[in-house]
Amino acid sequence: MDVGLFKWQLKVVEELQAMRNNGKSLSQILSVAGGNKTSISDAINGNYEKVGEGMWKTWKANLGIHDAWEIFPTSNYKRLLAALEGAYKHKRVVGISTYTGAGKTETCRWAARNMKGVYYVMCDGDMTPRDLLLEIQEQMSISVGGTKSRRSRAIAAKLRSEGSMLILDEFSSVRRQLYHTVGTIIKQVEHYASIVLVGTEYLKEDFEYCAHTGRRGMGEVERRFKKNWVQLPDYNIKDVAMIAVGNGIKDKRRIRELYNQTRNFGELRDMIRD
Repeated sequence: MDVGLFKWQLKVVEELQAMRNNGKSLSQILSVAGGNKTSISDAINGNYEKVGEGMWKTWKANLGIHDAWEIFPTSNYKRLLAALEGAYKHKRVVGISTYTGAGKTETCRWAARNMKGVYYVMCDGDMTPRDLLLEIQEQMSISVGGTKSRRSRAIAAKLRSEGSMLILDEFSSVRRQLYHTVGTIIKQVEHYASIVLVGTEYLKEDFEYCAHTGRRGMGEVERRFKKNWVQLPDYNIKDVAMIAVGNGIKDKRRIRELYNQTRNFGELRDMIRD
């Protein structure tokens, strides 16, 4: 490995190579790290001179690699990871609906990098049902075309045959019509594969609202999640102190200030790094 790289760049390469060695396709790595497939391949194969500075910074941010930051085993991290591992082991559908900055995305990306049989898709509010199905198909290396129904069946069939897990992050940002799209997949994989929907606290509230107002198919979908919404611990000073000490801040007064001036781990990280 090129010793001319910064330490954080070496860590980026290690993460990319680990995902590849763990059986992840370039599309799957792309969904976690960002960038493009060509640059990912160049980094994995040691062609570092072909990778632009902007690309390194994109990977650094998306992989949670910072000069003075790392993923800490907070109460939230432990609870989230236990939920993901439990969903995978017991083939459950699980909803993670909690506040912004709780560490959801970094934990899910960690799982996608390090757990076999995990597919990760970052959703956005502009996605149509077709867009979502195409993105899932790309991550799962499924080339089936045709109708949305045919694509959904192909996705479900592969999830069932592998007993794998699909994580849909930022699902609280999508249009409601995508609830039905995912619901059709969930019905086909129940007890055979895992699907995890991740979003803000409004995700659970909106699922319940759609079910109670009779939105098509939502009663059945909401029933499957009813007992499987993950509850996270409140943001607390114990976790703040662990992160602060890990970043060289040991003064108790300063730690208390950090806790009082922040509302979540995202804000805490920004304050420490500033």
